[in-house]
Amino acid sequence: MRYREWFLAGVLVVGVLAATTSSAHARSFRTLDVPGAELTVAHGINASGAIVGFYSRDGFFHGFVLDNGTFSTIDVPGASVTVAYGINARRQIVGYYIDFRSFVHGFVLKNGTFTTIDFPGTSFTVAYGINDLGQIAGYYSRGGSLHGFVLKKGAFTTIDVAGVAYGINNFGKIVGFDFFDSEAFVLESGVSETINVPSAILTHAYGINGFGQIVGDYNSGGLSHGFVLDEGIFTTMDVPGSSFTVAYAINTLRQIVGFYVAGGITHGFIWY
Repeated sequence: MRYREWFLAGVLVVGVLAATTSSAHARSFRTLDVPGAELTVAHGINASGAIVGFYSRDGFFHGFVLDNGTFSTIDVPGASVTVAYGINARRQIVGYYIDFRSFVHGFVLKNGTFTTIDFPGTSFTVAYGINDLGQIAGYYSRGGSLHGFVLKKGAFTTIDVAGVAYGINNFGKIVGFDFFDSEAFVLESGVSETINVPSAILTHAYGINGFGQIVGDYNSGGLSHGFVLDEGIFTTMDVPGSSFTVAYAINTLRQIVGFYVAGGITHGFIWY
């Protein structure tokens, strides 16, 4: 699985978020690398600071959870690829895996037990975000098109208002982006607002916390930068010395995880 495939990515657009930009406040970055891995991506963080993501070793992808300084591998039994994307306060973890037929399935891991998540009638489902109520946001492919979904109490609801669903907070607010129009969105109670970083050629929104703070990345001048959107103000996040920074998730302590590229190597990070 090549790097760009990680980003496989409509909702009536009724408003545009007014926004300005600012530089990152003086905070600290810490690199997160799974020992012996060729690459590491930190993808989700819960309220207590437990982090999930994935890494590559010998060309194979594995999920991980990082808690209290210890990495633990997450592999769905029999899968050729396992990727962990989100974690909630109850330590329920979501992501996807690829089976021997190359079908892509979402999963939720609860108390050591994996449960497959397949949108009915499809062979490509990705579970991306999970809130503390156990509600899951993700996307599926059907007929060559990608569609967002929310899974609540075992029932799927398709989201085709502004793009593909990625993050969901405890109030049911959803963020994502239109893979083809290069615009991000936030969706609340069926009403969608677009998110566009000023002067950027594309904007992706991946995570949202309980305060409505949103993280993602944007491309400007041919370079990708992470961002935080808080009360209409975009703050750029660039790991020092990196050529590429993406912010994937933010918790209520405003701890942010993602990845950056430096010297051709992909590293996970936490910004705190």
